[in-house]
Amino acid sequence: MNNTQKLKSLENYKIINEISRHDEGIYINYLAENNLNSQTVILTNLIFPSSLTIGDINTDYQTILELLQSLNHQGIPHHLDYFKTEKGFCLIQEYPTAIKSLFSINQYTLEEIKKIAISTLNILVYLQTQSFPIFHHQIRPENLLIDSDFQVYLINFGFAQLGMINCPFYSIMNKSKGFIPPEEKRGRKLTKNSDVYSLGVTLSCLVTNTPSDKINSLIGQDGAFNLLGLISNQMSLTWIEWLENIVAINPQHRYPDATSALTIIDNIDINRLPDIKFTPNSLDLKSNDYGEIITQTIMISNLITDTNLEGKWEVAPSKYDVSVDNLHPWITFKPSQFKENKINCQITIDTNKLKAGKIYKRKLIIKANSSAQNHVLPLRIKTATIKSKNLIYSSLIVLFVIALIGGWLSGVMISFTPYLINWLTLIFGFLIGSIGGYGASFSKIDWFVKAVGSITSLIIIVGLMGLGTDVDLIMGFIVGFIVSCFAGMMIKFYREKNCPQITTIILALLTAILGITLGINFNFPNGNSLLLFLISTAGLPLLLILLNPYWQYQKRLNHYHQQQKYLIQS
Repeated sequence: MNNTQKLKSLENYKIINEISRHDEGIYINYLAENNLNSQTVILTNLIFPSSLTIGDINTDYQTILELLQSLNHQGIPHHLDYFKTEKGFCLIQEYPTAIKSLFSINQYTLEEIKKIAISTLNILVYLQTQSFPIFHHQIRPENLLIDSDFQVYLINFGFAQLGMINCPFYSIMNKSKGFIPPEEKRGRKLTKNSDVYSLGVTLSCLVTNTPSDKINSLIGQDGAFNLLGLISNQMSLTWIEWLENIVAINPQHRYPDATSALTIIDNIDINRLPDIKFTPNSLDLKSNDYGEIITQTIMISNLITDTNLEGKWEVAPSKYDVSVDNLHPWITFKPSQFKENKINCQITIDTNKLKAGKIYKRKLIIKANSSAQNHVLPLRIKTATIKSKNLIYSSLIVLFVIALIGGWLSGVMISFTPYLINWLTLIFGFLIGSIGGYGASFSKIDWFVKAVGSITSLIIIVGLMGLGTDVDLIMGFIVGFIVSCFAGMMIKFYREKNCPQITTIILALLTAILGITLGINFNFPNGNSLLLFLISTAGLPLLLILLNPYWQYQKRLNHYHQQQKYLIQS
């Protein structure tokens, strides 16, 4: 630009540096200084094509300047002057400090792009809500400046439509470029979503890092933007849908205006975020015994690929729960924080801190970097009442009666020949029969076969010896077999009821010994010291075991009453 070609008005400004320019040189945005008052300004020099002259344009500069100066928005630098030059026109706007061209940064984060979109939409909302909607017509990176807070400043209104007035460069606007909405290229009436379309194209440049002079590389043969594969896989699907909406070819398929587009974008995340799924999605638990520690596993999975789930567990506040060192008094999580896309978390509930026979409801919350910050897992737990761990006496009584009958029959047999050899043979038969009965009741066929084989051989041997003890051996085997069978059945029954295995074995053994020895003793009116010893040895421990549940129940009940005022109320 030679000095001889400058008119007086342009000579009043000193060019400091170029901010940005149109890719075809239609306009250039400068940072300049007013020589008269040293004010730093934005000077937009609009240059007509060589085929046109300034005389071809009939423009009411004063009216345009007054309309532009009436604009009052922080994102539109105040218009100071508007004058013609030898080759076109100049727009002079105030210079907001610390601003730079939109393309002065090579790459923006997704959050920064969202800030740029929202700031620009706020400007368009202002322009579109004037008494006569204003269309800028040149929303593109070259005409958007930003500051360090990503506040956008819109410059270059040389192509604008100000109510019923068109600025001088509107008629020569290049309508072949991708920033111009399709309806304008076809000469149709502009709508409030036309500038929004141009903003969408600008944002497409930013998210794909495409220079504005290469914008046509993003447009397919059908005229639509082909962003698939070019947009970061970290961008949320809802934001992609929003962007595709505002760059739709058909204006009817776009948001109707800047206000609608702004309302939508305010409520969505630009970043692609994880999405949480619970399995199960609610907890309805019941304790079987008061004071039980209940553990439930929850599988948490992230359904969105290319994202990393991070979260932590919390319990929704309740006036009844008093945390200590930020730990919940009766609900714990393992792990309490996680950074995985698929994880099994254990939720542990200590019902010792709760009242008996009540229902408690809480909301377990996962705070995560997901599309919904808080995910609620409802918890309902019913605590057990305090009750005695009663043994099921019917099975014990059946076993005792069978052992008593077997002992009485054995006593009848041994009373005829109460010699030591007869006693030893009877006891030996008991032992072998017990092995066979155990094998039969627990499906250990080899034990059963060995017991039958052993007793058969012994009966033959004892019979050949002629001592008359073979009957005692047979009786002992039969009684031992039958009693052991029923004892095995009782043990399995108690184990199905979750009774400790060692306790059930001791119960069965003591009951069987007590029943057999007591039955045998019925046949000795004067008593037998050995039998009485066995009766007391088996009977007293058995009695203590049977009474222990009641003692424990009273102990737990007393402890509960003492602690009741400290328990969680609801």
